[in-house]
Amino acid sequence: MICTFQLPELKKEEATLEKDLDEALEKAENTEDPEEAAKQNLIADDIESDLEDLKVEIEQTKEQAGIIDQPSQQDDDKQAK
Repeated sequence: MICTFQLPELKKEEATLEKDLDEALEKAENTEDPEEAAKQNLIADDIESDLEDLKVEIEQTKEQAGIIDQPSQQDDDKQAK
């Protein structure tokens, strides 16, 4: 059985991955070296993949725990596009 105590840990991991993703993208954007930019973009791709997997895990944990989120404004904006 999934417990809701896992959610704060998963959310913390999500925040860390989002921060790491932002840093990798910023490094890629700010470097003069094309090889370093490519390396940072690969790192960002890996982090983004991990982040998407984690978001699925968070949603599954919420569903199993019976937690229903109200759609956020950000979700509404995504659907409008």
